[in-house]
Amino acid sequence: MTAVSKSYMGSTGISVSNLERSLDFYTRIIGLKKIFEVKLPHMEEAIMAFEGRPETRIALMYHADGSNPGLKSRMVKVSFYVPNPTEVMEAIRNEGLKIIREAVPVPEMRNAIVGLAYDHDGYLVEIVKARET
Repeated sequence: MTAVSKSYMGSTGISVSNLERSLDFYTRIIGLKKIFEVKLPHMEEAIMAFEGRPETRIALMYHADGSNPGLKSRMVKVSFYVPNPTEVMEAIRNEGLKIIREAVPVPEMRNAIVGLAYDHDGYLVEIVKARET
């Protein structure tokens, strides 16, 4: 099983309707940092990760040609592990975005503290309390 141990996932991409707004949300509210960007004739991508965790990335994809394939067309959930989910949920609320569920313990998930909200493009954002190391 050597091949499996060397495999990893680079990033997950989501289409966004406004790249600057999404960069602001995922930087200021979630705490990600932009690590690099890609500009193609038809699309711009901002690749983001948590500081010290460059192997786990999200690509914010803005289609400059206006096509935005996939935007709101299917269920997408993006999970983030943070030290203080209650604080992040409050920041999301202060953005005027919809909170689906407050950050509370979930018995079915070994009492992990989990909150759910929507971002500006309607993606479900799951905020989970990070384990203390």
